[in-house]
Amino acid sequence: MSSLDPSTGFTCVACHLVFKTADLQRDHYKTDWHRYNLKRQVAELPPVTDEQFREKVIAFRNEREAQKKEEDEVSSLYCSTCRKKLKSRNAMADHIASKKHKEMEAKEPKGPRQPRKVDCQVLIIL
Repeated sequence: MSSLDPSTGFTCVACHLVFKTADLQRDHYKTDWHRYNLKRQVAELPPVTDEQFREKVIAFRNEREAQKKEEDEVSSLYCSTCRKKLKSRNAMADHIASKKHKEMEAKEPKGPRQPRKVDCQVLIIL
């Protein structure tokens, strides 16, 4: 791939590339990198290089993994005995040591947790 000169081969205007064969150009059009540059072109932004795109993908994946890890930690800060969400590990430790939590544990029957009962009536009119 060389400078963008249509006379030397097949081009991709969105990515500023030239290809020696139509097959290479067609394969390029199927890549996420090309699609990303198309969206940038619509937004009137300059294209990114393949290397820049790969760095963005890696950064995005790392950020997503960090968010998932954070979400997993937050979801683990739930006391099923008291049905209470806590915002930090310290808050969870304080809650577990609290008198109210210990009272709830003593009241809770052993075995699988049952859902709360909801009283409702259904009236069917035919």
